Amino acid sequence: MPEQPNVEANEVYVAVFGGGSSEGRGGNLQNFVKAEIVYDPSTYLNPPISHNLDGVFGSTPTGQGNFLYLYNVMLPLSNDPLVLDFMVGACDANGTPYTLDHPLPVGYEEEVLEQVYSMNRVCGFWQRKRISGVYPKMEGGQYVMTSKKGDYIADEIPELEEVILVRNFAKISFWSKEECPFMIQGFRLVDTPKTGSIAPYSEAQGYNTPYIDPRNSTAASIIGTYTGHELSYELTSGLPSGISNNSGWITKWDPGQNMCYDYMYERTIPKNSDPAFAETGALLSVTWTKVYLLDDEKLRQELWGNPNRFYKVSLVDENGAYLNILRNFRYVFEVSNITADRHPTTPQEAYNGAFLGDVSASVRTSMLDDLSNTKSRIVVAGRSGNNMSYTSIGAGKSFNIDFYFYPDASSSEVVVTNGNYSSAGKKVSIQTDIETNGSYPQAIASISDIVVTHNTNGTDNHGTITVTLKDSQPGTVQKGKLKIVGQVEGAHALYREVEFTVMEKQVFVAGDVQTTVTPLASDAMNQETTVTIALPDGLPRDMFPLQVKIEAQNNGLTSIPDNSVDPAISALPVKYGPSAFNSDRNSYYFVKTITYDDYATLNGTSYDYTNEFPCKFKTRLSNGNATTIKVNDLNGEYFEEKTIQLTVE
Repeated sequence: MPEQPNVEANEVYVAVFGGGSSEGRGGNLQNFVKAEIVYDPSTYLNPPISHNLDGVFGSTPTGQGNFLYLYNVMLPLSNDPLVLDFMVGACDANGTPYTLDHPLPVGYEEEVLEQVYSMNRVCGFWQRKRISGVYPKMEGGQYVMTSKKGDYIADEIPELEEVILVRNFAKISFWSKEECPFMIQGFRLVDTPKTGSIAPYSEAQGYNTPYIDPRNSTAASIIGTYTGHELSYELTSGLPSGISNNSGWITKWDPGQNMCYDYMYERTIPKNSDPAFAETGALLSVTWTKVYLLDDEKLRQELWGNPNRFYKVSLVDENGAYLNILRNFRYVFEVSNITADRHPTTPQEAYNGAFLGDVSASVRTSMLDDLSNTKSRIVVAGRSGNNMSYTSIGAGKSFNIDFYFYPDASSSEVVVTNGNYSSAGKKVSIQTDIETNGSYPQAIASISDIVVTHNTNGTDNHGTITVTLKDSQPGTVQKGKLKIVGQVEGAHALYREVEFTVMEKQVFVAGDVQTTVTPLASDAMNQETTVTIALPDGLPRDMFPLQVKIEAQNNGLTSIPDNSVDPAISALPVKYGPSAFNSDRNSYYFVKTITYDDYATLNGTSYDYTNEFPCKFKTRLSNGNATTIKVNDLNGEYFEEKTIQLTVE
């Protein structure tokens, strides 16, 4: 798409909706009209009327490259508010443009906009304006009419004096600094969405999104309210046509900047609950210009003979987290370093390989046991309900890990033979102890050969591997990972990493903070006290939801809601079972349930931990309220029992 939007060639249409609901959503479609472009009256030349590449539109800065067009549009007279949707390049689901001969379907605004698309890399533009009404202009007690058609001229509508159209493409740029030992010669976007929506979409507000005027909103405020719209998972696939080692690359360069750019429809991140994590990325054509700067002797020798290489990269931020690629924004990706196991010599080889910055390794998707990139699918199915995380306390335990690899999303045919999960170039490889956690020794003692299970119909065959962990050692946490990699003839690698932890029982301590109970002011009934559960950092995910048992001697406490945090938080549930004070009898106790989301919050590529969990109680006894409280996980599996004393000051 050229930097100057060819608006008049695409034709501007206006959908007129009733004012709609009080929260701002448009009503029923009332009219669908075409705006007529007005030529520059001073020159009678084709539009634009004016343009300014210095970023000034009138007196208001709006960013580089602004073009001003003048239109007349016929609107129905209305004493009531109206909602106007301005559209350029709007099509139906078959790719047929909406015109006066093929008008929009009748319905409420939200229903109509769901049926408006942009396809085949055609740029679309949109803007929404809410106006208070349309009234005829009057002078001297008479309506003012046009000299040509005898139509009423509308009274001034301030909201329509200047309408900024929002482009449904995002602009993608790649660049590398001069000091890098390589130079980006060009790039091509791969696996981009085939379809875009004309109107920006927000799950919270539907198509009546607050993404309105870029001049009045910062990028942060727009991104905060607008999350993009996933029209479908259907992406372009395969190597872009025309690409060879030396041609077919995007080499459009921004003026005065060492970066090339291209456009794509917006691409949002599917929800973590949905396994269809299709990736959009880019192929880079790179020339290694300073091979002598490389520390890797093998790579340096390899590149001396052929410095031209190709790489496939994901669209991620500096922390490796996926980005929502939203319309009308520009995304500049700086490539400052290339660290890869492979340095492909052809674009096809690069495309066939895994993304650098692969979604398989993303923290936010690491615990998904079912992952797809729309081409292949890999599933890990443990038998204990903890598919991606396993913890062993004490003597080394063994776990059976089932896995499935579907080489093609439309096929379920898989075969496992001779320790590899393979068939006609489609394979799963097993790698162990690929990563250690700091100085922790690795947790895995051994893995078994793959055991194959075949269904009688020949489908859904799967492999099973048994992982045996080491014995725990006092004061030491041992970490290990099992990497299950699925690949189709060297292409589209997907992998899952199963985490293993070996440790002794933990204690209820978070740094210098221990599980405690606040003292009472006096020995009186119905006093409030707080038991605070303290958890250490880095507890494995399969411990959660963690159920903490709190038992007071002689049933001396009653759980109460913590209204200071949230009035909706109810008292802790009461259970009846074996007493922590005397295993020969049963007693009442309270259970505090802590989920992994309560405990760990994703922050970039790591987690922040909430270590303290307060629980509110009232005393039940009129005297002798000083008592002993015992705290442990519900089955005593993960923690050493903690005894705390409720005292009277």
